[in-house]
Amino acid sequence: MENEEAMENETTGIPTYDGKYVQYNILGNLFEVSGNYVPPIQPVGRGAYGIVCCAKNSKTNEEVAIKKIGNAFDNRIDAKRTLREIKLLCHMDHENVIKIKDIIRPPEREKFNDVYIVYELMDTDLNQIIRSTQALTDDHCQYFLYQLLRGLKYIHSANVLHRDLKPSNLLLDANCDLKICDFGLARTTSETDFMTEYVVTRWYRAPELLLNCSEYTAAIDIWSVGCIFLEIIRREPLFPGKDYVQQLMLITELLGSPDDSDLGFLRSDNARKYVRQLPHFPKQPFTKKFPNVSPIAIDLAEKMLVFDPCKRITVEEALNHPFLSGLHEINEEPICPSPFVFDFEHASLDEEDIKELLNTTSFGIAFDIDGVVLRDHTPIGNSPQALRRLYDHDAGGGFRESKRAMQLSELLGVNISPSQVLQGHSPFKQLVNRYENELVVAVGKGEPAAVMSEYGFKNVLSIDEYASCFDDIDPLAQYKEWRNKTVANQSSTFKEMASRKSVHSQRVQAAFIVSDSVHWSRDIQVLCDILRTGGLPGKEIGHQPPLYFAHDDLAYQATFPSERLGLGAFRIALESVFNRIHFNALEYTSFGKPNPFVFKNAEAVLKQLASSLYHEVHVVNHANDGSHLKTLYMIGDNPSVDIKGARQAGHPWFSILTRTGVFKGKENHADFPADLVVDTVEEAVDYILRKECTS
Repeated sequence: MENEEAMENETTGIPTYDGKYVQYNILGNLFEVSGNYVPPIQPVGRGAYGIVCCAKNSKTNEEVAIKKIGNAFDNRIDAKRTLREIKLLCHMDHENVIKIKDIIRPPEREKFNDVYIVYELMDTDLNQIIRSTQALTDDHCQYFLYQLLRGLKYIHSANVLHRDLKPSNLLLDANCDLKICDFGLARTTSETDFMTEYVVTRWYRAPELLLNCSEYTAAIDIWSVGCIFLEIIRREPLFPGKDYVQQLMLITELLGSPDDSDLGFLRSDNARKYVRQLPHFPKQPFTKKFPNVSPIAIDLAEKMLVFDPCKRITVEEALNHPFLSGLHEINEEPICPSPFVFDFEHASLDEEDIKELLNTTSFGIAFDIDGVVLRDHTPIGNSPQALRRLYDHDAGGGFRESKRAMQLSELLGVNISPSQVLQGHSPFKQLVNRYENELVVAVGKGEPAAVMSEYGFKNVLSIDEYASCFDDIDPLAQYKEWRNKTVANQSSTFKEMASRKSVHSQRVQAAFIVSDSVHWSRDIQVLCDILRTGGLPGKEIGHQPPLYFAHDDLAYQATFPSERLGLGAFRIALESVFNRIHFNALEYTSFGKPNPFVFKNAEAVLKQLASSLYHEVHVVNHANDGSHLKTLYMIGDNPSVDIKGARQAGHPWFSILTRTGVFKGKENHADFPADLVVDTVEEAVDYILRKECTS
């Protein structure tokens, strides 16, 4: 009976936290993963770090590998190793480098002892293939080596040294596709504390490491590749030393004892003295040592296995070697777009600090609603699914944030709160102290006066309401069928204003263009009357009241194939007319993108949301207050507004341009290039989640 229960737990698991997590018994080990990872969950590997199981992601229907690192925070060195690997792999995106799909964070912070990392699933590793009886052809050897070097070129271009290349860290699938894994010992080339930890399995260790060089370069990885290359061909390790001394002896037996010209890389007199006192060996020609290996392969191996790292071939030179001429294509061998910076390497982090860094979200995303998420009132592409991926993990305008949030929630199928909606006119609320009790006019589609009232403005009229108080202010009114919704609804605000009959004598202190104008001719006419007369239409010319625009988008993409004129176009029309009929140029302030104020405001909102989310999810308050978001992503469709604004705002903004609205170019925008260009919002979200190691 007990055996049956154990089998049941191993197969189906025990749901916890209302089914959000499931516990499995894997070979006597607790394996607790989020509920979207479903059986069959089976062990596929085991090591000093812990256990690896395969599982299925029910959301994406893909098979994955989940590595459990048990008691990951028992000591600082192992904890930093885990953090380093996660951060580094999240930075990289290459076909020959293993991808992290997810980090399964714990349901409660105080129970965060084990780390579960989700990787793409591979079938085997090169070590198992070498040790098997499976035949390996020259084509196999070339293809394995090419992929290893191709991935290593990308890694080195990010200023990263792998430092632990060996056959068991090279994963393979049934198509012989190779991916480099296990970056726990990797370092950036700028770091100097290289020798503080165990580096490279001895058999693949370069001479400079065996001789305790305190400074070394990417050449250490090339040495490891040379060892692996000949091991693939020979099906046995090249230098299987039992200790440091024998390891160095095996190397000098094959390469010959180095002369003084080969020891220039050694800074230590003791190291040079040690090498000189070793037994002298003449160089063995590789062609005689390995008579069954093709001369062209031997030539490449000899260039990799050079005692002096300064004379060793580089990864780019190796890719260009004749042995790989049938595979080498420089345009298909990308480099990393930006160097990797491990900010935390030299910080005085203890185990709890590292645990905090692994357990908290360090990024935020700002979406341009119109043109990226919605086109008019219709979701664009699979934007609802893209947003749900974010929510599962924990321009419109003219409408109140509360109403806009309800609309978005209904259209996209996610629960969006008003605090998460930042519209072009949202910054207007910052001016409520200045105009709280003053008469102001709000212009635009939707409910401009209601928007301003919700912000706290107590004496606000829409331009519809205001214009209706003046007979003949619009000489074309008789030819129009525009109607005043507020009059029709008998709003209490307007009734109070109208009953006082004070609109004519009250000076308009400011005009707010909340959203796109519905009636350009009428609105330009009335605004010119207000602005030219100091806020008293029909009176003498006076000082212009302040004029505020929610944004300055010249055009936007709606349902109609061609772009539609936006608020920026209305502003140009108003400015042109006003400047022709008034002796002073129009003065105005635009709060929308690309105004840096908008991005500062968005950054503050995202940090506030991160802080509230953290305290809502975690039972125990900790140091994170949401103020340490490392990256803020701006996803927009308009280069001159969204991307320009993000670029001007600078760090920590990262701009992503989508081809879903205004921008449709094949290449990046020439004047306002984004950090990344994608076709859809789904691609943008996928990139972010992949980079930030979540899903």
